Amino acid sequence: MPSLFGRQKCIFSWRCWFFEPKSKRNVISLKQCIDERKTIPTKTLNELILQIYDTVADQSLWPDVLDKCAHAVGAQSSAVFDQVGAPTSEIFTLSHSSNTYSQFGMDAYVDSFLEQELNDRGQAKLALSRSDGVEVLSDEVTYSDYAEFLDRDNVKYLRELGLRHRAISFLNKDNLNRTQFTLQFGDHRGPIRPDEAEQLATLLPHIAKALDLGRPIKKISEAHHGILLAMDQLTIGVCVLDEFGSAVAQNVEFVRQADQYGVFAIGNDGKLYFKTSADQLKFDQLRADALNNGKFGARPRKEAVATQTGGYLCIEVSPTHQIDELGTISHAGAIVFSQDTSKPLDFDFNTVATCFRLSPAETKVARLLSQGLTNAEIAEKIDRSSETIKFHTKTILSKTQCSTRTQFVRLLGSFRNDTLG
Repeated sequence: MPSLFGRQKCIFSWRCWFFEPKSKRNVISLKQCIDERKTIPTKTLNELILQIYDTVADQSLWPDVLDKCAHAVGAQSSAVFDQVGAPTSEIFTLSHSSNTYSQFGMDAYVDSFLEQELNDRGQAKLALSRSDGVEVLSDEVTYSDYAEFLDRDNVKYLRELGLRHRAISFLNKDNLNRTQFTLQFGDHRGPIRPDEAEQLATLLPHIAKALDLGRPIKKISEAHHGILLAMDQLTIGVCVLDEFGSAVAQNVEFVRQADQYGVFAIGNDGKLYFKTSADQLKFDQLRADALNNGKFGARPRKEAVATQTGGYLCIEVSPTHQIDELGTISHAGAIVFSQDTSKPLDFDFNTVATCFRLSPAETKVARLLSQGLTNAEIAEKIDRSSETIKFHTKTILSKTQCSTRTQFVRLLGSFRNDTLG
């Protein structure tokens, strides 16, 4: 293996925030770092990253986690928005927010300043790099004259609420309109500083990964009050490990994949092992240090592992610090997710085509590439020459910024529909 691992709709850009009294519990060490302009210690950073991954199994932890992320960079509030509707839609819903957030007055703000907000968001997109990294973009990218910025009606409105500057990060560069992280700063200070942005950029890849892994878990947890009670309803394999690497729970799909492919197995001692020593080493590295996770940055996706039958397993590991269903004692375990791409999967190819501007012919080839078919097999299936398929494949990889078919399969993991059975 190459490497392992109701809500009210609103139109988003940088939003205004309305504050409730802040809870100061569990943020003292972070606040001290900010007050003294110190880098967060590695131990404290690791603890926060583990808490970020705890949200995968328990979505109710997000408000406290987002509080800590905001305080880590001196912001008053933070939130995550997800896209609603078509991939080019500007309609978003609030997915998670810090405890300081209240939606009171949001609609009035959006109705009044929509044009300016959409313009700001467009300016932020233009400032993005083409790398996998997560950029933290200050609202400084939206203006060249600070006096003009302060004279804007929306900024005046924000300042009446005790706010001034904002910042944004796009957590999925494959689809910029999908998941966005926002920060709001008090009127007593200036925009986010470079050292603060650098510190936040360390956390954001883990937030992106936790959000991606948590989507299917969120659905079953809401319906069944916990991940362990409903794992068998997922079409992806799930295995929960304790701090010693022993399997505490695994769903039917994970057991099937282990039996059919032998990429991983539960040993006689109850621990999860991978077939090759290289795979085991990389898995151990992910378990050893929370900072080793989140390496795909703003393109959250899974590692594609080739099987002996010619298909792929897309595997990802989420460290865990606490799962209430396993008791109140911290267990420093992990949740392993594995998706079998040889099974009929419902990837959202309409969104893939829109995000990467694939032609109808390229989209048809992309569907067949996801099934692990060779150029010759695809050519025979759609009655085209192998050279035509080779050309389409090269174009698809170029448009999606993938170097290989394996990377393309990894990318599709961010566009799946059928995580629930």
